Amino acid sequence: MTEPVRDTLTKLLQKVGIRAAQVGSDKPLLADGEFHFVSSWHFEVNVKDSIIRNVLNSETVVDEQALTEFERFNRAQLVKDVDIKSKFCQKLQTMPAREIFKLGNKVNRLSVRKAIGRCSCPKCNGTKRTSCPNCSGYGQILCPSCQGAEGGCSRCKRTGYVPCPTCRSEGSIPCQKCRGIGIILVERQVFLTAINNSSIFNQFTKIDDLSISARKTPSFTAVI
Repeated sequence: MTEPVRDTLTKLLQKVGIRAAQVGSDKPLLADGEFHFVSSWHFEVNVKDSIIRNVLNSETVVDEQALTEFERFNRAQLVKDVDIKSKFCQKLQTMPAREIFKLGNKVNRLSVRKAIGRCSCPKCNGTKRTSCPNCSGYGQILCPSCQGAEGGCSRCKRTGYVPCPTCRSEGSIPCQKCRGIGIILVERQVFLTAINNSSIFNQFTKIDDLSISARKTPSFTAVI
């Protein structure tokens, strides 16, 4: 460590209560370092429903039972399909570490299978109505005039509550997801997702010659 650097560090340390006598320096240690990039992948079968409003005349629309069977069949097929997973892993083995790292930060969907069908609305379970968000299904809200104070007021007839204006005291409103129909039209996708867990670690070995360290380059190991 050079004298100017040592003096500067000593002054800075003294400002936080470390005396000059407590500060020392020694010959720097050099090390040969190797950095390893480990990329572990696993596969999961996922299902995604997207609500659609219109379909083309050429498209087939199935009922809920057929849509469920489509999902069940393709889930089982994707779990057993080794070929899809093998091709993805083979592609990884030819990619540099930088590209594997970028790929790991993306959503990787493989072999997407699609079907269009009608099914019960998942929000209202086919009942066509959902709990009123304004009164939480009670049909009444605190009186705006007295805020539910004890004894109430004339507006709430001394009860502290008034009818909910959103649901008109019914406690429920037409389901917004299915527009009060109870059934939705969806495009169901069944696909494999390749999920990545990456880590970087290093290994250092003490050496004496700076020229040796300068010649070394980081090595990357991808484990699939």
